[in-house]
Amino acid sequence: MRLLVVADPTGGGRSWSLRLGPGLLLFFLCFWMLVAGAGGYAFYQWQHARDQQQATRVLDDLGQQLQAQGRELKVMQGDANAKLHLLAARMGVLQARTVRMDALSAHLARIAGVGEGEEAGLGGEPGLGGALPISGAAGNYTLDLIDTMGHLSDQIERRLVELDVLERILLGHQSRDEMELSGRPAEDGWVTSGFGYRTDPFSGKIVFHEGIDLGGHEGSGILSMGAGVVVRSEKNSTYGHFVEIAHGDSLVTRYAHNQKNLVKVGDVVRKGDLIATMGNTGRSTGAHVHFEVIKGGRPVNPALYISPRS
Repeated sequence: MRLLVVADPTGGGRSWSLRLGPGLLLFFLCFWMLVAGAGGYAFYQWQHARDQQQATRVLDDLGQQLQAQGRELKVMQGDANAKLHLLAARMGVLQARTVRMDALSAHLARIAGVGEGEEAGLGGEPGLGGALPISGAAGNYTLDLIDTMGHLSDQIERRLVELDVLERILLGHQSRDEMELSGRPAEDGWVTSGFGYRTDPFSGKIVFHEGIDLGGHEGSGILSMGAGVVVRSEKNSTYGHFVEIAHGDSLVTRYAHNQKNLVKVGDVVRKGDLIATMGNTGRSTGAHVHFEVIKGGRPVNPALYISPRS
């Protein structure tokens, strides 16, 4: 092996001959092979680590996506459960109403002297049947609730028809004069707010007032404006204690903010009967009676039925 070394700036040079033995050549060859192998291994390890990091990032992203989807699934499951519970609660309300309507129907039937039996068509339960339900099916709960609510809705519709028949029977015994609305709903009262748009005493907004307010002395009598059947006698946050009377022909009167209701659901009243005492319950600013007339499901001006004070 010859090596040429230029050491003279004038262009001259010197050369030496360097002879390497086979052992030294083998050493250099093995050394460079080792360096190349180490470099290749280091490159492989670097590339493998980079691939692992990328795979780890992909797995992390997939894990985060799965966790997010799991959270969304739990939220959706919670919403579904909440809706099922709401549906079940509403079904409970419907069942309570059917029980109440059954009791009212039986009470009115006794008053009207209507006997039970096929010819009367009142009070009996329809024939029902069906296969034994399979328990444990995941999707059956919702279907069962829907079926039950449909059955309850049918029961309510049937009860409404029965009550309408009973109402006609009861009110058919009243004279025409008793059936017509007239008089005054308060023994002692004067009009403090009329029917129609007005400034709401609580919010200050312009709203529609669906009745007439008659102010008076707390504890004074509230009178029925006509013969009818008491269909509601209860309390809520808006009307306070209130009474509703059905007079037939889709005509209903409402007497609200009472101190005390003196009649119960199913009672038959005549024109001028004492049904409540004047109060200040519910959304009210003072002792008065809020009187409404509802015809065909829509409020009409009660002034058309109230007689002037004598």
